[in-house]
Amino acid sequence: MTENYEERIAARRGEAYSELDHPSDLFLEIRGRDACQLAENALFAFYDQIADIQGFEPRRAQTLEATGAGLGEALRALLAEALYRFDTEGFVAADGEVTVNEGCEAVPDGPWRLSAQLWGESADRNRHTLSREIKAVTYHRLTVSHTAEGWRATVLFDL
Repeated sequence: MTENYEERIAARRGEAYSELDHPSDLFLEIRGRDACQLAENALFAFYDQIADIQGFEPRRAQTLEATGAGLGEALRALLAEALYRFDTEGFVAADGEVTVNEGCEAVPDGPWRLSAQLWGESADRNRHTLSREIKAVTYHRLTVSHTAEGWRATVLFDL
């Protein structure tokens, strides 16, 4: 990959999420200007934590669907589906796009429907670097809030 791509990944990493202190698991704060970007950044953060995504190419498409009574529940379900696809197929997304309820608008009365169109490939230990193993996406400390700057979520991953 080019240096420009590596710089974009590093810049996105700082804008999309940050790691919060936790004694034993992975605790992330994820940010987005709207609900779609929040979900896209959550997926980016997930894949960025399990692999060096700079080594992955958009060789095939993968669609993930998730629903929930609230955005937090739908986001956790989407991340759990991404984890399932990684565990069963080795799929790691290099890029992706998420729609929320066929757009990016909040729905105060729910349900929330997330649809992610991802592009990536299956991990190959001869070509790719895998970073850490995530066992589960938990409900513990899961929050989603809408602020003046956009959306924020906290997600705890069991390692």
